[in-house]
Amino acid sequence: MKKLNIPIIQREFDKDKYRELLRRPFAHRGVHNEYPENSLPAFEKAMGMNFGIELDIHLTSDNQIVVFHDDNLIRMTGVNEFIKFLTYDEIKRYKLKDTSYTIPLLKDVLDLVKGKVPILIEIKTNNNMKKLVPKLKQELENYRGKVFIQSFNPFALRRCYKVMPNILRGQLSSFFMRDHLRFYKKIPIKKLFFKNFSHIDFVSYNLENLPNKYVNKTDIPILAWTVKTEEDYIKAKLNANNMIVDNIEVLKK
Repeated sequence: MKKLNIPIIQREFDKDKYRELLRRPFAHRGVHNEYPENSLPAFEKAMGMNFGIELDIHLTSDNQIVVFHDDNLIRMTGVNEFIKFLTYDEIKRYKLKDTSYTIPLLKDVLDLVKGKVPILIEIKTNNNMKKLVPKLKQELENYRGKVFIQSFNPFALRRCYKVMPNILRGQLSSFFMRDHLRFYKKIPIKKLFFKNFSHIDFVSYNLENLPNKYVNKTDIPILAWTVKTEEDYIKAKLNANNMIVDNIEVLKK
């Protein structure tokens, strides 16, 4: 594909298809300045401020989808255990950051949001996709709100395309300067080589690496992650069609 001459922020997209993806920023793991990240009150606060919600999912040993960022519980609970080895009954015993809040199930979040704002779900790359994707489809089948899926894993996105073709999918990408990925994994994702293989509808690119020639060659929306400062906000406005925001306060200025 030849490089497009139209700047990213001036490109026009199908309004019916992309309206809910592009109309408002997504709160990164909810609004968590007062509450733990990826917790129900953090999501409730994001809803109250009319932001979309970005969250992360993992699969437990008993095939339940929980909303949590890391593979291991230690950073958020102080417990050195991996989610994939625990049942949900075991996981819900642990509190988030010395609060009374626990790690929610995805269905708890869906019951809370009820379509009031869009949800951007990140599938973590270490999950068992053969089990997680069908389970995700099952949990989303009767949900009436707008949901989008993104992942660094192009094979997970391709699997989502096959079983949930009507849900828009986004490739997460970066230059991976601080990640210990092997180059043969890093380079194709960085350069968006899997765009057609995964049937993606948008790209979520690391703000630190925008602008770049890889997104300039696309004809689909670009989301920037993660906005933390006022300078980040300005850069994202100039180089992307929407943003994932870690510090909501920058949007108030």
